[in-house]
Amino acid sequence: ILVGFSMGGAIALRYMNIYKGFGVCKLILLSAAAPCFAQRSDFPYGKTVEEVNSLINLAETDRPQLCLNFSKQLFASPHSDAVIDWFRNIALSASGLGTIKCGIALREEDGRKDLSCVRVPAFIIHGDKDIIVSNELAEIQHKGICGSKLITLSNSGHGITYDELEKFNSIFLSAVNS
Repeated sequence: ILVGFSMGGAIALRYMNIYKGFGVCKLILLSAAAPCFAQRSDFPYGKTVEEVNSLINLAETDRPQLCLNFSKQLFASPHSDAVIDWFRNIALSASGLGTIKCGIALREEDGRKDLSCVRVPAFIIHGDKDIIVSNELAEIQHKGICGSKLITLSNSGHGITYDELEKFNSIFLSAVNS
């Protein structure tokens, strides 16, 4: 079972395309930043290129602020400062150069062709209040992956694994075991 969260969802989809899903019996996408994180002339969904460029610039000039901003945008429900700090520290533990390169990849990659390459049961779990990856992107994933199941957590943001912890765990385990 291949599971991808956020940018990892786009990477999982690219794997399914390049390697024809070799060894994968099920795909689970969690708040996946796919198929395109940034808008294009023929794809008006996702963040604007200017918004992504601002993120890249902040990664280059004040990465701690970028990580703090991101950790505060993860959730739709209130969490303690300790939880926010935990996620900020996770983001800070990544490579600075890697963070910049991820921003560039999010701006440049176009994964629309990856969606049709999924030929295993696929579950798309998305937070209805996600301000990082729009609901429109989750709908596009669902329409582009034949037979996929879209599950929306109504009180979750991008941090779906934590906003509605018990509900997420139940849905995730059900998808894994189905």
